[in-house]
Parts: sequence; structure tokens; C-alpha cells
Amino acid sequence: MADMTESSETHGTYVSTFYSEDSDIRGLVIIPTSFIACLFGAIHCAGWFFVFPTMIETTIWRVFSGIITGAPLIPILFMSLLFIDDYISVPDFLRTIIVYLMGLSLLVYVVARFGLLVEALITLRDLPPSAYDIVTWTTFLPHI
Repeated sequence: MADMTESSETHGTYVSTFYSEDSDIRGLVIIPTSFIACLFGAIHCAGWFFVFPTMIETTIWRVFSGIITGAPLIPILFMSLLFIDDYISVPDFLRTIIVYLMGLSLLVYVVARFGLLVEALITLRDLPPSAYDIVTWTTFLPHI
């Protein structure tokens, strides 16, 4: 058993096969995912001027669309802070605040996504009469 301590001293410290000090896998996953989530929110912001049955529903759509567009920016801020930390020292209390904001933004994002889904389904109750029109191209297909 004494050979193991001697071999570790002669060969150096053991490092995992997949360890790399320079690469940060969190940044490779979180930043692109957050940008995609922002784009997804921007698509919902395209419905900003859609007609909804009530003004409350219009406001709900706009608020939730803004939330799912803006909430993914907090993880981008956090990852930027981690990258900046390599060059300047970031206080621990600021890191703690950002971590809590990330958790809160994730919770708010999920609630807003669910709210948009519910709002889209609720809006189906009051469709315009043109939604019930027969599409003319279906008359050209005999099997429909």
C-alpha cells in the first residue's frame, strides 16, 4: 500500500479525464439556451396588437410576453458575471443576489409560459365568425 502514495507523489495529482480548467460547460449551455428563450418570447410579443375578447386579456398577454422575453436575460447576466470574475473580483453578496434572481426568474418564466398557454386556450371561446368559414381549397380534395 505504500506504493500508492509513492506513485501519486511521483506522477502528480490525479485529474479526471474530462477535466479542463479553461472550458466552462455552463456558459456553453446557459447562454445559448437563454438567447433561444428570448427569441421565443419575442415571437409572443408579435401578438402585442392582436385583438383579444377583453382588455384584461390583452394586458395579460402583453405582460406575460414581456416576462418570457426578459426573464432569460438574468442567466445571461449571471454567466457574464462569472466570466468577468476571472479578471476582477466580484463580491460574494452580489453572486448570492444573482443566484437568487436566477431562481426567481426561472419560476416567473414558467408561470408566464403556463399563463400564455391558458390565455391562448381561453381566447378560443370568443372566435370571430370568419374562423368558422369553410376553407375553399378543401372542396378540391375528394377524400376530405
